[in-house]
Amino acid sequence: MPLPDRHAERLRLLADVIAHDGSAFVDRVQRALRLATDLLGYDIGLLSHIAGTSYTIVGAYAPGTEIAPGTVFDLGNTYCSLTLARGDLLEIVRATGSDADGHPCHREFGLESYLGVPIRVDGEVWGTLNFSSAEPLKVPLETADHDLARLFAVWIGGVLEREDRDRQIAQEASRLSNIVDQAPLIVYGVDAAGRFTMSE
Repeated sequence: MPLPDRHAERLRLLADVIAHDGSAFVDRVQRALRLATDLLGYDIGLLSHIAGTSYTIVGAYAPGTEIAPGTVFDLGNTYCSLTLARGDLLEIVRATGSDADGHPCHREFGLESYLGVPIRVDGEVWGTLNFSSAEPLKVPLETADHDLARLFAVWIGGVLEREDRDRQIAQEASRLSNIVDQAPLIVYGVDAAGRFTMSE
């Protein structure tokens, strides 16, 4: 029995995201954002890093907009502030007439629909994976779509954790190398009487 098209598309997206083809992480994220945005039916897909009240775009699929990596927003002006307050996936099907109606993201940016998931690195919130549109979604999301977004966020968090560990290992290796390079060379020997001798 063949898989329904949407189910097959989810599996293809997951396979594409987790497959390590040698390309840089940021390139894989960009590709995955594009595929996930199309699959879920949104206009914009973003990966953000959050530090304090700063919301910085790290990866973006946002055709027709000026949103790009490096763009910074105030966290309170984004729906992601609601996602972080909730601590889990947040979906806004239609902002008009909902609790999100007066939110700056709806009032100022006109975003009507949204899906956001926190990204955690070493147990701490690092940022969000989120999707949005100026219109309500044409096809309602299913539980499997929510699961897909969560898995995508977990994958990103895992890669960031590995990159952070690799950086720490490289820094420690460099520090140890410097210590060894600066240490005096000591040569041990044994004289005719069997006593240890040393010289620098």
